[in-house]
Amino acid sequence: MPCSPPTIYNSIGSNIGTAEVDAIPSEQYLIVYQDIQPDSRATTDIDVGRLLDAVRKMPASRSCRWGVLDWEHPHFSLIEESSDTARRDRCIAELQRAIVALKTEFPHIRWTVWGAPELPYWVGGHLWDSASEADKSAAIKGAVGRWYKVMDCCDWLMPWIYEVYDREGMAKEEASRRQEAHREWVKAKVDTCRAYMRRSQRWIPVMPCACPFLAPNNGNKSGIPLLVKDFIELQARPAFQAGANGLALWSALDWWLPSAFAIDAPSENKQAVESQALSRESLRRAFGPANWTSISDRVRLSSDASNLVISDLREASALWRPRTRKP
Repeated sequence: MPCSPPTIYNSIGSNIGTAEVDAIPSEQYLIVYQDIQPDSRATTDIDVGRLLDAVRKMPASRSCRWGVLDWEHPHFSLIEESSDTARRDRCIAELQRAIVALKTEFPHIRWTVWGAPELPYWVGGHLWDSASEADKSAAIKGAVGRWYKVMDCCDWLMPWIYEVYDREGMAKEEASRRQEAHREWVKAKVDTCRAYMRRSQRWIPVMPCACPFLAPNNGNKSGIPLLVKDFIELQARPAFQAGANGLALWSALDWWLPSAFAIDAPSENKQAVESQALSRESLRRAFGPANWTSISDRVRLSSDASNLVISDLREASALWRPRTRKP
């Protein structure tokens, strides 16, 4: 099995904390977003030529050892829910083709598909801490089956484990229960990766994708920063307890900061307008109001963001212990 560091990250938000990051056993990973081919959201097709050109232009493609293809729409919904077998198979084949091309063009980088394997947060109408063992086993088996061919072309696995429920306003007992359910779901995601490895007899690193911000599915409260202790207890610790080889931190800052401080998106480009609005609102929630044309505000927000990410990386790396046994 390839040796993985305790933590990897996509962006720390600024160069201010570079020296501090260098003191942590962590590495940067490269992530290529679907935004390089916006029209792909309406189809399953991936323009591999455009994908490779985009990665060639990324400075990180020359130095990073870990790479991520983040291509979610409509691929995730098709793999998870579609009854259209032909379209689902086409979608899986496109992800495979893209990963093979990336591995061929950039052999020094180990590649994966962001979020694979997916696993339901609710099982049989229950959260993971109260679902039956039969339902949980069936969910894991089903996830391995749906994502097997995608995982089979990956060099490592990166299921997402973000905290998705805002507990503000919940009764203490309910909030505590949601925390326990989230921990069990995180462990189940790692268990799903290990179940795949037992079935395939391929031993590859598992580094779940964690986030320092609340990340609800509807995006309404994205950007609320998690306390470092919550990041550790709800994402890092259960992942390591379940046997993860490391942790991949996705901070969203490589998206939020450039988008928020760019010139206002043209009104006719609805997707760009919505993306910029979400970036600005997320940063405002996380670090306070800002003038989006101010260099000093960008430096301030970048520094605050960097401090949060570095704290999470430091604590997660300190928690890590090497994994040598097979699944």
